[in-house]
Amino acid sequence: TWLSSQGKVESIHAARKLYDEALRRDPTFARALTGRAAANLSEFWIDFTADRETLVAALDRDTVAALALEPRDAQAWFLRSSVLMMQGRYEAGFDANDRAGAIDPTQLFYAQTRGLDPVAAQRMIVRGFFEQVVRQIGDETIREHVLAALATRIGIEELDAA
Repeated sequence: TWLSSQGKVESIHAARKLYDEALRRDPTFARALTGRAAANLSEFWIDFTADRETLVAALDRDTVAALALEPRDAQAWFLRSSVLMMQGRYEAGFDANDRAGAIDPTQLFYAQTRGLDPVAAQRMIVRGFFEQVVRQIGDETIREHVLAALATRIGIEELDAA
C-alpha cells in the first residue's frame, strides 16, 4: 500500500538530495547522474501521487547525460531503456536494453588474459554483476530464492550474495 511505501519515498527523496549535492559539486559525476536517475525511476514506480511527467523528463535528461560521460555504463543503459519504453519509443528501448546486457569487451579481454576461456570469462563477469545486485536484497529468504533461480538460469552452480 501507499502508506507502507511512504518511508521508501522519503528515502528516495533523501538520496536524490545527496545526488543533487554531488552534481552541484561535480556536474560530470556520471555515477551521481545514474543514481539520481535510479531514484527517479524508483519514485515513479512507488509513489503514484508523484508528478510522473517530471520524473520521466528528469530520468530522460540524466540518462542522456550519464551515457555521454560513460557510454559503457550498463546501469545507465538499463535506466535509459526504461525511460524510452515509458515514452513509447519501444525499438530504441529494446536497443538500449541490449546495450545494458552486453558484456564489456574490455572486461572479457582482461578475464581471458588471466587464463579463463571465453565461456568461463563471461560466466565470471555475469556472476559478478548478479552478486552485486542480489546483495542489495534485504530479506535473506528472498535473496536465497533469487540466487537459486539465477544460478540455474545463467548456468552457474553457485552464486554468493555475502
